[in-house]
Amino acid sequence: MKKFFLGSCGLVLFLIGIGFAGPPKWLSNGYDKKYPAEKYLCGVGVGKTLEEARASARAEISRIFRTRIVQAESNKQSETNIAGRKNIVETRSETAVQTYQTTAMALEGIEIADTYFDKKQKNYYARAVLNRQNARQAISRQMSDIDMEIEKDFSLVQKTEATLAKIPLLEKILKLQQEQQELARQRHILEPNYPGNIARVTDETALHQLKKKIKFAFAESSSPEVREVLSEKITAAGFEVASSSAISTAEYPLIVIDSRIKISPSDRENPRWKFARWEINQNLLNDGQIISSRYQNGEESQLTMEAALQRARDKSRQIAAELFRNQIAGDIFKEIAEVQNE
Repeated sequence: MKKFFLGSCGLVLFLIGIGFAGPPKWLSNGYDKKYPAEKYLCGVGVGKTLEEARASARAEISRIFRTRIVQAESNKQSETNIAGRKNIVETRSETAVQTYQTTAMALEGIEIADTYFDKKQKNYYARAVLNRQNARQAISRQMSDIDMEIEKDFSLVQKTEATLAKIPLLEKILKLQQEQQELARQRHILEPNYPGNIARVTDETALHQLKKKIKFAFAESSSPEVREVLSEKITAAGFEVASSSAISTAEYPLIVIDSRIKISPSDRENPRWKFARWEINQNLLNDGQIISSRYQNGEESQLTMEAALQRARDKSRQIAAELFRNQIAGDIFKEIAEVQNE
C-alpha cells in the first residue's frame, strides 16, 4: 500500500512537471547548452504557421549578415555579328539602376534545430542554427578560389602591354576584390579575430590612369555636326581628341570614330506635312579594325521641307550621341558614358 502511494505521488508530480514545464529556454535568444554562442549562430522565428516560423528563424540569421542597401549601376551586354559584314561586332549595352542586398553564401548551412507551439498564444516558434566552423570553412574555400583567379588575371595584366587588353582584366579583378571583401566581412562576423579587410593588388586609381592613355580621333568621313557633339563629350570626360593621323600603339591606343549621317527628303504624298529621313552609320575602330558598330534610321515631319530637314539634322545628332554613349557605356570608356546629354 505504501509503495502504491509513493508510486502514485511520483506519477502525479511527473505529470504536473510536464504541465508546468513552460516554453523551452532557447525561446529567449536562441542559445542554450546544446547550441552555445561560441559554436553556433542562432535565430528564433515566430509565425501563425510552422512554415512561417521556420522562414522567420532563417531570416533572423540572415539579418546578421545582411549589408546595407546600396544603389548600383549594372550593365547588361551582348554581342551579335552583323550579317554580311566580316569581323564587325555590334555591342548592345543597357544600363539600369537597381537596389540590392548582399547576404552570406554561408547561409546555405542554416538548419532548423527545434520547433515549439504555444497553445495559449496559438503561435509557432522555430530555432535556426548555423555552425560557425562549417560556415567559416565554406567562406574560406570560396576566398581561396577567388585568390587564385585574381592571381591568374593579375599575372596576365603584368605580361601584356596592350592597354585595351589590360582594362577588362583590371575591371574583373576589381569586381573579384569586392566579392573577396564581402566574404572577409562575413568571416569576421563568424570569427571576430579575423580581419575584416583584405589586401588589394590594384584599385580604381590604377584603372583610371590606364584609361587616360586612350585617345580619340575622327575619321575624315565623319559628319562635321557629329564631330562637334561627340568632341564635347570626350573632352568633358578628360580625354584627348587627337588627329586621325596620330599613331596608335599598344600602350597608347587610338580609337577612331567613323560616324556618318545622311539626311534626305522623304515623299509621303501628304499635302499638309513634309517628311525628312535620317540615317546614322557609326563605327569605332582601333588599328583599322571595327570594334563596335551601330546603325539607326528614322523620319521627322514638319509643315515645310526646310523645317523637316532641320528637325532630322537635330534628331540625328542627338541619336548619334546616344549611340556613342551606348557603345561605350559600362565598357572601357565608362567616364564618357557618365557625361549627361545636353
